[in-house]
Amino acid sequence: MLHAAKAVPYTMLLTDKDGNSYFKTASEELNPDKVGLTTRMIPVNNVFFGEGPGKEQDWHNPSQRLFIIVLSGVMQIETSSGETKNFRSGEIVLLEDLTGKGHKTRNLNEQPVSYLALPLK
Repeated sequence: MLHAAKAVPYTMLLTDKDGNSYFKTASEELNPDKVGLTTRMIPVNNVFFGEGPGKEQDWHNPSQRLFIIVLSGVMQIETSSGETKNFRSGEIVLLEDLTGKGHKTRNLNEQPVSYLALPLK
């Protein structure tokens, strides 16, 4: 059975030439294979789970490129221009703002935010 091509959407967090962070929408195309629909293989290192209590993390940069997949709670990310996006269960963000001012993160609920982090090779 053939499937129509679909995609897995995610948000990228990038740095511009002036060191400011910004969001960009992206996706990974899904293609038919033996088990259904899959994306291309994306090499990762040492996957880990995390949980953050209701707090704000001030300006910071990730130490390496990584996908974050929110498992529960609401993670808000703020760019250096003040733009915010809320990420909920099942939503994906690719952190690539390795230089510049970075971003802030905050938990919008009393319940902890739990997430899966996939550092890229």
